[in-house]
Amino acid sequence: MKVLVVLEEWGNGGTEQYVDVLYDTLSAALAESEFRLVLLSDKANLSVSSDRWGGPVEICGKEPSRKFRALRSIVNQQQPDIVHLHLYTSILPAILSLKPWSRVPVISTFHLPISQWSCRHQMGFRIAAAMCDRVIGASAFTADQLRKWIPDVIQASPPISVSNDASERKQSNAGRIKLVGCGRLETQKSWDTLIQAIDDLDECHRHNLQVEIIGDGTLRNHLQQQIDAFSLGSIVFLSGALPHDEAMKRVALADFFVLPSRFEGFGMSAVEAMMLGVPTITSDFPASAEYIDHGVTGHRFPIGDTDALAKLILWHVEHRDQSFAIGLAGQQHAIEHYQPQRIAAIYHNVYQSYLPKA
Repeated sequence: MKVLVVLEEWGNGGTEQYVDVLYDTLSAALAESEFRLVLLSDKANLSVSSDRWGGPVEICGKEPSRKFRALRSIVNQQQPDIVHLHLYTSILPAILSLKPWSRVPVISTFHLPISQWSCRHQMGFRIAAAMCDRVIGASAFTADQLRKWIPDVIQASPPISVSNDASERKQSNAGRIKLVGCGRLETQKSWDTLIQAIDDLDECHRHNLQVEIIGDGTLRNHLQQQIDAFSLGSIVFLSGALPHDEAMKRVALADFFVLPSRFEGFGMSAVEAMMLGVPTITSDFPASAEYIDHGVTGHRFPIGDTDALAKLILWHVEHRDQSFAIGLAGQQHAIEHYQPQRIAAIYHNVYQSYLPKA
């Protein structure tokens, strides 16, 4: 079986993490299968391993008039059994460049809820989904939205892989309480909500915390100015972007984790923290309800509500035993639902349905 996996580019986002873990797991399980990566960009990130992808990464270039012709040419040259798209705004022109010219089945995974996009983009996604041979939603919320247009939509949540042994996690009552967040420093992630919530705490609780935000982005200077304006420089630290394994080591040492996003396709970093047994707080973007049962496997607060977030932070600080128990419950849920082998089996079954019968 040969599958071409198509992304718009390769960076450090959730889509790349989803794809990397998924095809690493599939490659290990299906030794005779070949997975090749195609990027609709002008250069590949050096972190993309050719060994992982069975050969050189194919680059289509960013010029719109050329990159989709290049995609069609790559498909014709490679002769795959399946083309699998993990695209956003490029999905419709990509489909249009393939379907009239090729009989190769095209599968598409939608990573973000359709409702997050403009009406123009929603119409494009609707047309693209109708032209695909199979449509997959990366969350139940996204899959349900797609089913309004395409009845036969499969859900395949992100496969979550963390290198630390979560079962070794132990409760600690020594030193300052460590809160960690992880994600790009962009408007979507709403780190200003977390910083404001820390400032809303009384001085005693505030100075008993150490807050680390792992990630980089265009808002780094703005967030640092907010930290300085609130005189939180000895409490809140921006660590910058870290390799995934290093970031997970720091998350594993946290007393609890916060993801305050305005919206998420899924919220993979929150489930990674849960997989490590770290008590987790997220905003109430729709997908978070799929893995956080409020007060049982984690906590949720209304998007942008700094007062509600401050109260939850205070609860975890003052109820360490209960917080630890929530972390263990969240860990059990994450292990049961998001193991890479479980998600890879869903994709394997989909792929098998499009291969010629022996």
